[in-house]
Amino acid sequence: MAIDIPPEQHAALLSVTMFPCEYYDMGLFWRAGETHDPVWLSMTMPFPFPAKASLGNLSALPTEIVGMICCTMDVHSLFRFRQVNRRARAIVSEIPQYRKITTCAIETFHALLFTRIAAHFDLSQFYDTFRARDCHVCGYFGNLLFLPNLRRCCYTCLMTSKQLHAASLYELSNLYPLSEEELGRILPVVHSAPGRYFEDDGVMRTRRKVVSVVDSMRTLHKLGIKQRAEPRRRSFRDVINFPDLTALMTTVHFPYLDRATDTLEFGMLCIGCGNALKYCKVGDRLWAERHHTYTTQQFLEHFQSCREAQELWRTRRGRTDCSSG
Repeated sequence: MAIDIPPEQHAALLSVTMFPCEYYDMGLFWRAGETHDPVWLSMTMPFPFPAKASLGNLSALPTEIVGMICCTMDVHSLFRFRQVNRRARAIVSEIPQYRKITTCAIETFHALLFTRIAAHFDLSQFYDTFRARDCHVCGYFGNLLFLPNLRRCCYTCLMTSKQLHAASLYELSNLYPLSEEELGRILPVVHSAPGRYFEDDGVMRTRRKVVSVVDSMRTLHKLGIKQRAEPRRRSFRDVINFPDLTALMTTVHFPYLDRATDTLEFGMLCIGCGNALKYCKVGDRLWAERHHTYTTQQFLEHFQSCREAQELWRTRRGRTDCSSG
């Protein structure tokens, strides 16, 4: 039975029945609250002084053309170009795509630079993914970014889909007749961040060089590089069939920019589903239901069919009515 919730009560409903994804410990290293505001502000804004130096031959071009060229640069080169002088900093800072990303998704932008994957993707690709809503594996809302291929995904697919499995260069070198250094020159490599990914796990003290399993095997196949007849040491098939937590080292929270309303969606989890399904096993249908993420509109639609969320709302309304009476 549908429950009529007036628009003016949507905020109250959400505060009772949902939990913001950016504050949920999914085991990812980049979490909300780890801010460095002064540094991040400098990545967004130009210096408050007039630019005196020129850009050399680029000065002959209109600023708009230089901005278009910047959009085709990989993110690492763009960031380096911005540091050339005040004029370059001002031009890059005024590019709409750059300003939007560094204003609304600065943590993700920082993650690209820190993990050294930024050299493999240009600003336009990054911005297009920023405005893409759904997980590229399942088609539902995705609030995460899989760094090895810069594609949006959801937590359920990250933990269960073979398309999002990740492995270290060391593991990959056991399957192919190439060294870690040789593979690193061919493939997009994520240099993971040290730290604790889950409360029950130990601290990762060194950075690992991690790649996408599916994308790497596809790239090497196109280059005509065949697998070893007998993999060295641990079988790489173990990585494919029994993924560990390596994928978490390659993934960050990534808000979605709704191009129709120009608003951000960080994703939300249903508290009702979480309470009802807290003891289910990783990978089964109920576990996927518990970790399903929604946009605001999708959650309001989900609420109409979620008995647990409706009960939370009724309980809250009952307490409110009693206190007001």
